[in-house]
Amino acid sequence: MYVISPFPHFPSHLQEWGSLQNRLASVNFFLGLVGVIQVSRIVAYNTSQKKLTAGQQVEAAKEGAVESAQGLKKDVVEAVKS
Repeated sequence: MYVISPFPHFPSHLQEWGSLQNRLASVNFFLGLVGVIQVSRIVAYNTSQKKLTAGQQVEAAKEGAVESAQGLKKDVVEAVKS
């Protein structure tokens, strides 16, 4: 396929690359949008089930993450020692 270009030294397959990048950017935007919606739905569901405020849920998640990290640290130390 021959593409008329304002830059004759610029290969046509590289011109098509810009179009592909634009399509991928729009797909990533909408995937991010769906992700935000899903996370908000999960938080709303958890709030209704546990009767906790959003701040309390964040604190609980933070405590859980700290406990997990401490457990992982112990596992790594044991693996290195052995």
